[in-house]
Amino acid sequence: MQRPTSVATSLVLAWVTACGAKTGLLVGTEYDSNGGTGGSGGNASAVVDAGHSASPDGTTGPQSWCAQTFLLKPDPKDLDVTLVLDTSGSMREPTSDGETKLDALRGALAQFLFDPASAGISVNATSFPILPVACTHSVDCGTVTTCTALRRCTLGGAACQTNADCPSAGICDVLGHCEGDPSVSCLLSLGGCGASACVPKAVCSNHTDCNAASYEPKQLPSSLPAGAQSLVNAMSTHAALGGTPTLPALTGAITAAAKRVERKSVVVLATDGLPTQCDAAIPEDEHISPAGIPKVAQAAQTGLAKGVKTFVVGVFALEEASVAQSNLDAVAKAGGTEQAFIITTQQNVASRLLEALNAIRENALRCSFPLPQPGGAPLNTAGMVVRVVGGAETVALDPVSAAPLCSAQSSGYFLTGDAGSDTTRLELCPATCEWLLTDPALSVQVVPHCD
Repeated sequence: MQRPTSVATSLVLAWVTACGAKTGLLVGTEYDSNGGTGGSGGNASAVVDAGHSASPDGTTGPQSWCAQTFLLKPDPKDLDVTLVLDTSGSMREPTSDGETKLDALRGALAQFLFDPASAGISVNATSFPILPVACTHSVDCGTVTTCTALRRCTLGGAACQTNADCPSAGICDVLGHCEGDPSVSCLLSLGGCGASACVPKAVCSNHTDCNAASYEPKQLPSSLPAGAQSLVNAMSTHAALGGTPTLPALTGAITAAAKRVERKSVVVLATDGLPTQCDAAIPEDEHISPAGIPKVAQAAQTGLAKGVKTFVVGVFALEEASVAQSNLDAVAKAGGTEQAFIITTQQNVASRLLEALNAIRENALRCSFPLPQPGGAPLNTAGMVVRVVGGAETVALDPVSAAPLCSAQSSGYFLTGDAGSDTTRLELCPATCEWLLTDPALSVQVVPHCD
């Protein structure tokens, strides 16, 4: 296998091949980050290469391990994923098979969350827009037809707009709260408040929260599969309303993800539009304008500098796909992932969304690793050799000081976190990552430096 020479092997190729890629294929003595060895315990992220053994005198510590080589092993327990989900009004639009874009997204996410290959990954989510202004009449919102009732299906409780959104025999009813106790929810046709009235809930669809802090996920990531059902339930309660405030949503998600330095954190932005709100540069009268992209890309770049990659998935009409690809590619590239996954509504949207999520999982697991800590101490990274093995030839990777310095023409890596600490991570440059994802036999090997 030759070292990568071009970024032509894009994430689209990873999308096609990742479904067949397996994790944990390396054979040898497992090494855990607490300094022990064993079959599956600890926070295993590396295995000692076959043919090497611990120091003859049985001592531990960084110097006793300096002659070892380590194969870095994908570990789902090392990965946090923050989903940033577009629930704007356009997500009600149908796909080619008749379901809405939002329903297709919900279905794909449910399959991804319950997939055994996702077991061990921790996931949380935020959605946008947030519409904070309650109303009784449109006059409360300043314009006509913008006071929108919140609705839920009488069977299952999922968000809806019409009866067609609900299971057979279900009704899309107006959601409310009990007049005597606003903390208690009710459905207008069913009551449930005793002697008290059920007061309808409605929001101004033209009033959007532009505060990034509002979009930080309210819950810590939940480990899969245990946390999958609560995430699915939460997604079902979001109705498709309002515009597309991508900037505060992505910024809030990245801010939260960057706080979890002990694990690899990535953000997945799933949207069906370019930004339309919360940026003065965006014109009000354009259906699809790139004016909001620069600040969103800057937010993704800021996240990358903090060790958080941004993946982007978009669902667009065929005639919008080209504009969407070029603009969302800019966000993905700034976020360290090179290319957005663009799906058109003429395709099988749910299936393609699932393929994209699976490819993102493989990318995040196989291209980012915590460094081993033999003897409980961080490796000496000065003079450390990193190489890709398992192909026709062994390829040494070139160190760069930061992600923006990765060359599209060569194989490389960079380190994140505090040097010499347990937060230090090895990140593959995008071209190297794309190359690695084309062959499940390829692995990353680390040879520590000996003083």
